[in-house]
Amino acid sequence: CIHLPPPPTGTPPSRSYPLYTSIYYFFYLCLMLLETDQIRDPRLLRRLNLICSQMVVHQSAIVNQFSKEHKEKMGAYRFLNNSSVSSDAILSGLIHTCCKNASGRKHLLCIQDTSEINYEAHVERMKKKTASPGIVGQKQCGTFLHPVLVVDASSHIPIGFSSVKQWNRSPAALSREERNYRYQPIEEKESYRWIESGMAASEQMPRDAVKTIIGDREADIFELFSRIPTDNVHLLIRSVHERNCRLDDPDCSVHLNTLMEQAVLRAEYSFEVLPGSGRKKRVACMELRFERVTLCAPVNGPAKGSPPVSLYCIHVKEKSSSTPVNESPIEWRLLTTHVVETVEQAIECIGWYRCRWLIEELFRVLKRKGFMIEDAQLETVSALQKLILISLQAALQVMVLKLSFDKETKAIQLTLENKYNAPILLNPKSDDESEKGTYYTITLKDNSGTILKNREVYVYHQDLSRKGDFVIGALQKQSYTLDLSTWADSAYLVEVRLHVEARNPTEKIHYINKNDITKVFLWK
Repeated sequence: CIHLPPPPTGTPPSRSYPLYTSIYYFFYLCLMLLETDQIRDPRLLRRLNLICSQMVVHQSAIVNQFSKEHKEKMGAYRFLNNSSVSSDAILSGLIHTCCKNASGRKHLLCIQDTSEINYEAHVERMKKKTASPGIVGQKQCGTFLHPVLVVDASSHIPIGFSSVKQWNRSPAALSREERNYRYQPIEEKESYRWIESGMAASEQMPRDAVKTIIGDREADIFELFSRIPTDNVHLLIRSVHERNCRLDDPDCSVHLNTLMEQAVLRAEYSFEVLPGSGRKKRVACMELRFERVTLCAPVNGPAKGSPPVSLYCIHVKEKSSSTPVNESPIEWRLLTTHVVETVEQAIECIGWYRCRWLIEELFRVLKRKGFMIEDAQLETVSALQKLILISLQAALQVMVLKLSFDKETKAIQLTLENKYNAPILLNPKSDDESEKGTYYTITLKDNSGTILKNREVYVYHQDLSRKGDFVIGALQKQSYTLDLSTWADSAYLVEVRLHVEARNPTEKIHYINKNDITKVFLWK
């Protein structure tokens, strides 16, 4: 989206007044610069944004690959090893960007998950400057990564990160048995990251927005249900534990699985299952049940004796008639604090949970199927943690760019949005005026950057019969679809450069963006 905000108050601008005080592409994200008051040197802030943009263009987290010139490589290495730039400072830039993108949105999905970044292949290089780089699973060198990806609930488009936690384990750390892990306070466990990140999301995101914290089976922690929910902060967690549920008689209880299997069948629906991850392509026929449940606190552990928690359970299970041989049926038990009293409400919650695949896709783009972050050969843990944060933002931008491009029809949709409380008229193409009008320049390039095709497309020509095409009403938006289906299939990326000239006839104010705005779509 490209916003046309009202011009500053004061002296009326001249004809050469810049078009925008701020310009955002595609849900305010793709060209959003990272800003943070924790990096006060403007040169360092420019370097941070340059590194991020180079990663997006080259789709790599390897310094020698995203920096093509020697001075760019040296600048990147110096930035990553600069002790005055901390990981927290870069993280604050990610959070600040997300908060700006989230402004004005009514409902946000805050999706949590954990991934391992494994650097075992480079452990000898790291040991030269780091005595103990830390380990992850299987006692290999690396770091754990736990981001909270914020997604707009209405469009299902990611808008940023509300928090990112990185940590690893000491090789000398005690085992679970030695620590008596089962009875440790939740604050001393790694599992506390789910609660900590949930609280951070509720605090960082706009207070007037509804926040839904989404987690997979690892997040099925009783303390999460007892501490996080508020009036506008909800949970949507996939259940894994066989919890006791209180019935009307407080002395009687039943297991959650048993309760949901005996629940009334509310509806049946079907959806297409795509092939992959050991599943065959098919149309899955699902049975839907939901009930209000009261979960009892665990009988052992730190949560013992806590008050019971009331919420809703949604149970969906694939019918045996559509389940292939030698394949387990699709089954989800979702625990949510959202009210679920109708089939429509249950289906909506299922749709929100299905957005969890976005964070799985993010990890895929960050690692082996994209930026290859595990191949980065930096020598210090602090430099790698900074690189991971920048790579997260760049990988997210690449993922959003892919989501914005329809691979089936090879069509691109751009939207002009008028935030001004008066109509905006886009200038047409006219040979009689010095201005060229509002137009797109579409360029197809191969993976070496060679231009395969270039074309200018005007929003509209000087034709009074099409006057409605170039008027954007007050606080309205207008979309334009660019059909590229007849263009070269060998292209690697599509670059759309936008030049806008517009005017407000009431105030007699002209808007011209001097620097055309570029948006890049990945073709393959």
